[in-house]
Amino acid sequence: NNKEYMVNIEIGNKVFTATLYNNDTNKEFIKELPMIINMKELNGNEKYYEFSKIFTIKEESVNTIHAGEIMLYGSNCLVLFYDTFNTSYRYTKLRIYK
Repeated sequence: NNKEYMVNIEIGNKVFTATLYNNDTNKEFIKELPMIINMKELNGNEKYYEFSKIFTIKEESVNTIHAGEIMLYGSNCLVLFYDTFNTSYRYTKLRIYK
């Protein structure tokens, strides 16, 4: 099944649509929706939120992160990136970045 998941993300008064991968992590993630979360700032390039829930993960080296990507760091930290930069960290990709 190659179904992709479409979600709306509201930040302030703007709404963004994200296409998510059809993977085990996102199947678990969308069961949590809808949700309202307050994300914390980190490094001037990302916002993050730590869930109390543990998600299934498939971490990979991403090398370059692009503004607009959404990933899971570890098994419970949702990260929304708003800048493009190189990294040596490993993430589970959630959003299909086009």
